[in-house]
Amino acid sequence: MLCNRFGPKSLRRIRLHSVQEVLSSRDIEIRVDTRVKTDVRVAHDRPDIVVIDKRLKQILLTEVGITNQDQLQTVETEKAHKYDLLAGEMGMMYRCGVKIVPYVMTWGGVVTKCHRKYASELGIPPNVEAYIQSRVLRRTLESVSFEARRGILEEGDGARPELAMEELVRGCAQGMQERA
Repeated sequence: MLCNRFGPKSLRRIRLHSVQEVLSSRDIEIRVDTRVKTDVRVAHDRPDIVVIDKRLKQILLTEVGITNQDQLQTVETEKAHKYDLLAGEMGMMYRCGVKIVPYVMTWGGVVTKCHRKYASELGIPPNVEAYIQSRVLRRTLESVSFEARRGILEEGDGARPELAMEELVRGCAQGMQERA
């Protein structure tokens, strides 16, 4: 999506895309999970995605997170402020505006009320948002099933994958109702 939005070569099928550490063109640079070097040492210097738009003089720092429902709001707030110092340093280095965008959801695909605004800032269309949520749900189910098969889950903690999935779906439905 960032490639579609900012111009470097992109694929139409999201499943076929492979992530590169740095992708750049004349006007844009996209970095994925790489350290940002600054004049002053900052503790948090490795955001998940950094987009430097040289033409518009804008930097977009994106931090992605998957968490449980109890911590959703806290994690989103922490991720929104984690890179404040880095944003200030990059703004001075590149002489441009910096925006920090957290992209956080629960293991069940539940999001906060602010999530829609963040998704639109990133240019994520609703169909891709739904795809992301389905992938998160699928990976969660695979993880729960794997743990149950290996006997990691305690008896009564959802040792049966179908019960764990029902619990997950109930949590999603409840979260969606709260969001509406």
